Amino acid sequence: MRNLFIAMLTVSIAGCATLTSDAMTPITLSFGDGSSGDCVLTNKRGVWSTTAPATVSVRRSDDALKYQCKTADGCVSQFSCATAVNEKNTILHAQTAYTHQKSGDWKAARIEWARAIVNANLGEMDDKVRAIFYYEYGRSLGVTCIFDVAEFFLNKALELDKKTGEPLYLSLTELSRLYLDQNKFEQATKYLEKSFFELDKKSREKETPIEYANMLDEYALALSKIGKKAKSEGAKIRAIKLRKENPKGYLITERTPYGTQCEYPLLTQNGHLN
Repeated sequence: MRNLFIAMLTVSIAGCATLTSDAMTPITLSFGDGSSGDCVLTNKRGVWSTTAPATVSVRRSDDALKYQCKTADGCVSQFSCATAVNEKNTILHAQTAYTHQKSGDWKAARIEWARAIVNANLGEMDDKVRAIFYYEYGRSLGVTCIFDVAEFFLNKALELDKKTGEPLYLSLTELSRLYLDQNKFEQATKYLEKSFFELDKKSREKETPIEYANMLDEYALALSKIGKKAKSEGAKIRAIKLRKENPKGYLITERTPYGTQCEYPLLTQNGHLN
């Protein structure tokens, strides 16, 4: 599960609905969690800066006001007055989707992530936020057995992660598991190797040894299925060693249960219904 800094990323514009004339109207900028941050605002009258929370005055003719705000820890939010309703709806749908995921209702989560994505795109939300939504939507699609579309959105998340400099191993790992759970072992091996490459750059083997060991088990399985027995045994040995060296280790996240909540029966490779 990727961290959802929804409150931190949310900047609300209170007062957009009151822009009914060209009289100067106060608009309030505030972060959803009460934090503060530096903002740059632009509209027809020019560019200026302020610190949120703040109140600025605009006219209806200036309602294309756009702003970019950054919190102390670097989270960025960028919207316009015209898209405030999309921002609000995006966060609502994302929070609802996350609640459904936690309760195990992946179909309901899938529907809400789709709605969050529509509003996020309409609201031109930050690429880092949209990457999270694509990632979570991809996972929910995979759990409900819509595999091709799941692959598409996980790859879109990966593309945005590359663009924004975010860690790549999250989307790579999910893609590998999506393939593994469909018995597509060649593809699973390919993406696991890419994920290990990114994980090793971040020293994740030391930071999350049990997660890493589980991935090695999956790698060993995929390798064995494509006839690479020696390499498979090496991965198994490495996983066993990691667990012995970290007896108090624990899982930080739960594995995505791909293919476990199919809405329709799936055909097996022999053409039979599951």
